Amino acid sequence: LAGWNWFSTYIEMGQNGLALIEQALGSNGIQIKSQNAFVLYENGEWDGNLTTLDNATMYQIQTQNACNLEINSALANVEDHPITLKSGWNWIGYPNTETVDISTAFNGFTPANNDMVKGRNAYTTYIEGYGWWGTLSTLTPGSGYMYKRNGSTTTFTYQTGAKYNSEPTSQTSTYWTPAEMPYADNASVMVTIDAANITLYLSAGLVFMPIVSALYLANGIWSLWTWFKLYREGK
Repeated sequence: LAGWNWFSTYIEMGQNGLALIEQALGSNGIQIKSQNAFVLYENGEWDGNLTTLDNATMYQIQTQNACNLEINSALANVEDHPITLKSGWNWIGYPNTETVDISTAFNGFTPANNDMVKGRNAYTTYIEGYGWWGTLSTLTPGSGYMYKRNGSTTTFTYQTGAKYNSEPTSQTSTYWTPAEMPYADNASVMVTIDAANITLYLSAGLVFMPIVSALYLANGIWSLWTWFKLYREGK
């Protein structure tokens, strides 16, 4: 079964990042996509117009089977990988070894009203005057995200990150379950409720529903009485 994963890494990609991922995937790899480029694994070779990987970007990786993805390189320095958000959808990476709450992670700039962040299975929306609201509460190492920017272009770095360490380290992703991820994308739905109108409807209901119920009851009694009279006359 094919499986899609929203991937980013806190391991320094450098110039050989794509080759590291391709080698780690091996024959389990099917496709690696960025927002505007891709490579496919066919006949034992990778081919396509995606030539590099970087830590500031999310990639969608399709695999044939559940597998461990192990990458050996230096730990990335969060401050070396600023994230640029343009108006519209952006595929953003999370080059951090720490799980951080949404408000802290995006504290380096001012979100616009109705900015949205989507993870593989959750999302959150920024409501001006309130903050972030939704099912996505934290950013997780190894995961990638989609950010819909409603404001002007801005660049930021994540506010909390691992200390820089130039020593070689590794990242292993063991939680991929392709059978549960047959599609590359997902959909989020947010419903806005007009509380004033709901109050009006409820108030009207409290007044008119008893009247309507009484009318239905009276009509039922009348129908029953009419049937009884006809029955008696028929006898």
